[in-house]
Amino acid sequence: MIPVLIESALRSLLAGLVVAIGLRVFRIHNVVAQKAAWGLVLTAALAMPWLLPTVGRWQLLPESASIVLPAHPMTLLEELQARILAKKPFW
Repeated sequence: MIPVLIESALRSLLAGLVVAIGLRVFRIHNVVAQKAAWGLVLTAALAMPWLLPTVGRWQLLPESASIVLPAHPMTLLEELQARILAKKPFW
């Protein structure tokens, strides 16, 4: 239970920082808009410990979707470097 609370606290802190920066950057001076934003942050922060275990089990992509990674990760980089040196088009 403690790791979930720590993770929720860090996520809530991050969400609060994003909202604070967003309000500052977009120069939101309307008190109602600020209170709505902070109310949503507070609601999300309070709901986070209960939402994390549930949302963590959601599967957004179908099971048939897969990503194939090369056996040697530098292969693609080496190929791109060779094409750049040979000045061949990428397509």
